[in-house]
Amino acid sequence: MVRVLALTLALALIVGVGVQAQSSSDGAACRPLANSVASVLIPGAGQWLNGQAELAQFHFGVGAVNAVLAAIFWGDYGPVAVPAHLIWVGYSAIDAAIGCLRDRQLRQAEAIAN
Repeated sequence: MVRVLALTLALALIVGVGVQAQSSSDGAACRPLANSVASVLIPGAGQWLNGQAELAQFHFGVGAVNAVLAAIFWGDYGPVAVPAHLIWVGYSAIDAAIGCLRDRQLRQAEAIAN
């Protein structure tokens, strides 16, 4: 159990560093499909790619809490954990795509105004 948690945290750290290196606040990483897929793999990764660091931390935190509760209380919480995780992952992916598209539209409106 401890090994699984340690490997999960190490993977999250490695992926988080890679995602941070690719993220930008100028919208260069704004690809709705890619950001959605990133959030499906790791909730919050798509938000991080959008440059929404605080929202990304929230999405990752909720996903991590769900995973920890599922690992600790699998017998009681297991039947609820999988649907809860799938719902959260789906919401995170949709939110990442919408955030990307919203930022893209704002940038286009600013470019037209200038």
